[in-house]
Amino acid sequence: QPFPGVNLRQGMSGESVRLIQEYLSYIALFFRSVNTIATTGYFGPGTTAAVRRFQTEFGLPSDGVVNEATWNRIASVYSDLRTVEIRDNTQAPTTTIGA
Repeated sequence: QPFPGVNLRQGMSGESVRLIQEYLSYIALFFRSVNTIATTGYFGPGTTAAVRRFQTEFGLPSDGVVNEATWNRIASVYSDLRTVEIRDNTQAPTTTIGA
């Protein structure tokens, strides 16, 4: 998904917020520093905290606002993690010969 053209911040709601929450929750499964959040579509304190932790983890200014740079980094990390998961799940099972 491309950047929605508006910075997302606490107090906002909508589909873009829901999507970023979904991405952050998935990323949190792999990066303990990013807290898991509910996917509600409302940008509350929990989402702000998750965004700040993500920004810190990935070397972005930690202000809790999803600007274009943060959006693109979240989307990129999410995409990379999903690609690895799909590839890992589609590999053929291994068989040990002589076991």
